[in-house]
Amino acid sequence: MTNKIFRSTVFVAVVVLLCSLGIVMGVLYNHFTGVQVEQLATWEGLCEVAHAYYDWTDAQTEAPHDGKAFFGRDAFANYMLIGSLQLGVEMFQVEQGEMTLHIDEAVMRRLWDNYVVPYASGHYGAYGRFRSDDVKTGQLVALVGSTSGVSAGLAATDPDLVPYGTMVATFYSGTGCLLCPSLLYGIINLLF
Repeated sequence: MTNKIFRSTVFVAVVVLLCSLGIVMGVLYNHFTGVQVEQLATWEGLCEVAHAYYDWTDAQTEAPHDGKAFFGRDAFANYMLIGSLQLGVEMFQVEQGEMTLHIDEAVMRRLWDNYVVPYASGHYGAYGRFRSDDVKTGQLVALVGSTSGVSAGLAATDPDLVPYGTMVATFYSGTGCLLCPSLLYGIINLLF
């Protein structure tokens, strides 16, 4: 029985990988040929790519304003706290047992412009409970999420599946985020 489950899991993983490659190479590759990796190095660059993707998907149909969101993120608080820190302002500082809140208007504006504005414009999206759900349903191309997003969803339905789901999510995250881009980059360089 265990062997059959393992074979089924491997089969499904291979099918998902092949389908993902087919989608990326067949449909999305035309869009991404104009995108430079350097554009994805900053939040502003990601916003530009998301805007271009929205415009590109909108142009695929005659209906106006029906473009698709490119990116979504979980954990808004993490974005604000870490983003502010990366821009040089630590929002919460504790000295001698006293916490002080530091809000810098320019930093908050930059974070706002790279988070709220793309969501309001449709360039970023949030449809399901977690952005990982949105990628699985094809509503997003990219996301910032976590393995805990998978674990939380499973814990709500069947707590016995949490370790299995976490392992699978970690495997797919590692494969998808580390191995696949490297392999695809090598293959595309060989082909083109």
